[in-house]
Amino acid sequence: MAQARERQTPQKKCILQIIQESSVPLTAEQVFAQARGDFPSLALTTVYRNLEAFAAGGTVRAIAGDDGVRRYELASRHRHYMTCVECKKSVEIPECPFEELKDKLAAETGFSISGHSMEFFGTCPECRRRHGEQKG
Repeated sequence: MAQARERQTPQKKCILQIIQESSVPLTAEQVFAQARGDFPSLALTTVYRNLEAFAAGGTVRAIAGDDGVRRYELASRHRHYMTCVECKKSVEIPECPFEELKDKLAAETGFSISGHSMEFFGTCPECRRRHGEQKG
């Protein structure tokens, strides 16, 4: 029996649109909070299930943070981040420092490198000020 074609529900379209429009990776809870404005009866489990289906299909990339929480972004975006371990704010690193290294490693090892990721963790300036810490 042929596999049924996956249904494109309005909720599923909304979840993907939220990911597409975000400038930073989002948790399922953040997606859920935004989607509830349009779909008040939406269940958090529906958001999780759809995000994981998008990730399995290669549309969305799941990123595991140091806090153990998965965040989601479009797989087609090539971005790196610095994330505050206290407030969880993420800041995009404007340039990828690995492009030359990727080419060098591919040439040296014979690997066909399909991608990479990088995320720095630390404390943002606002959280440091809140704790009275000096720059360093």
